[in-house]
Amino acid sequence: MSGGQGFATEAAAAIVRFGFEDLGLHCIWAECNAENTGSVRVLTKLGMQREARFRDHKWFGDRWWDTEIYAMLEDEWRGAVVGCREASDFRHLQPSPTASLCNAGRGEECPPCRC
Repeated sequence: MSGGQGFATEAAAAIVRFGFEDLGLHCIWAECNAENTGSVRVLTKLGMQREARFRDHKWFGDRWWDTEIYAMLEDEWRGAVVGCREASDFRHLQPSPTASLCNAGRGEECPPCRC
């Protein structure tokens, strides 16, 4: 098993980048089991914010499970990609897995972005 090595975060970051850059999406959202801490961690590392929690929303196995919705807007993603740098053209930037951890504008230091 490869849990905790960042593979899911890296894959999810590539999917988000594809959605915003190639498909031109305005918003990307994800649904996960509220008790799946690994999925919640991946979504928050990407910079997604929890927008909703649905109690007893999905039946799986022998019980009802809560689900949560996480979302990110394109401008929030672009801010995370650019990090602390000034740029007028964001198309050339290729975010590294750590770039998605940037909280620019939230009073936290940003990791360097990879161009």
